[in-house]
Amino acid sequence: MINSKIDEQKAEIMKLEYKNALSETKINQRNKFIILLFFFIITLLLMIVYIYFQNRKIAKLNKNLNESNNTILKFFSIISHDLRSPVGAFKMIIQELNQNYDYFSEQDKKQLIFESGKEVNNIYNLLENLLTWAKTNRGEFNLKFEEVNISNELDEIIKQNNLQLKTKELKIEKNYEADLII
Repeated sequence: MINSKIDEQKAEIMKLEYKNALSETKINQRNKFIILLFFFIITLLLMIVYIYFQNRKIAKLNKNLNESNNTILKFFSIISHDLRSPVGAFKMIIQELNQNYDYFSEQDKKQLIFESGKEVNNIYNLLENLLTWAKTNRGEFNLKFEEVNISNELDEIIKQNNLQLKTKELKIEKNYEADLII
């Protein structure tokens, strides 16, 4: 009887030890799961933060790209407008010569050819300036600053656009010093 009670108590102790070992295993597994879940959540949060900052960077790049595209569009608009005048004048002279060649005197023909040469020079100078500007922006060209008589430059611009001014019956009055240096 005493032995059977001892055996029952031993069996009970063994059951309790087994339950305890099983509980510890479950607790260890639960702790490992919690630790893995914690690392997964931290990793997920870090990824979200990384993606957020990458999206901000991409948004900033997109904004800069849109601004650059708008600048390019404005630039092309300005270039087109600047080319339109001399090309239009050249076109008008050539059309006039083509349609009325036989009605013009030799002097008028020479004058129209001279005017068309001036317009071609204007177009060429504008294109040269554009190429210089492009080289400068690409770093292929070093700028050298020098003094320029702006009065002479303004006179040249007025002279270059003389045909368009006459065609549109416009007159430019010069209101600047003869030696305006910049």
